[in-house]
Amino acid sequence: MPRTKKRIKTLWFDLGNVILDFDFTPAYKKLARHTPLDAAAIRKYFQTHPYLEAHLDEGKVNARTLYAQVCRDLRVKGLSFSRFSEMWSDIFSLNKSVAALVRDLRKSGYRLILISNTNRLHYDYIVKRYPVVRHFHHAVLSYRVRTRKPKPEIYRHALRLSGGAKPAEIFYTDDRRDLTDAAGANHGVHAHTFRSARALVAALKRLGVHPRKARAA
Repeated sequence: MPRTKKRIKTLWFDLGNVILDFDFTPAYKKLARHTPLDAAAIRKYFQTHPYLEAHLDEGKVNARTLYAQVCRDLRVKGLSFSRFSEMWSDIFSLNKSVAALVRDLRKSGYRLILISNTNRLHYDYIVKRYPVVRHFHHAVLSYRVRTRKPKPEIYRHALRLSGGAKPAEIFYTDDRRDLTDAAGANHGVHAHTFRSARALVAALKRLGVHPRKARAA
């Protein structure tokens, strides 16, 4: 007899470029008003200093430490920490189709886990402005667990919070293929690389997930 497919019980969602799109360009432009550098030079600075984001996301430094280094390196003048925090966080926009899907999955009784490489500055901002994150039962955030995807420990945190679901009963979506590959290969969950809400809904339906009132656009 063919093996019966296990029902999906728990779903893991990435945050950036899945539920919320983000673009640092406006932040670079606003920051350029306070430095001798233009937005392109500021973008290059962050591209050549990737450890700044990594350390912030892993909780190794806090936002004030980032602010101090940026002000020093970019010769920032006349910019308070509170204003920097606001401009550095005002980079997100809601993917309404995915937000509706998350809401419908919660209503349909699925366990939802948010799993994200992010920092406290951004997440505090997101919680205040995007109610969609309140639909998740748990949030596994890199700055809290002190490690980032695709390190195994962050996925193990998510597994422990998945309500007893086995890997074959877990679905995970992320916009980065290297992260979904790591979770699928090393932890045995169903992994889907996010490209659109429509493709995500189709992937869920193939696994027997049919949330009430799910929409895709």
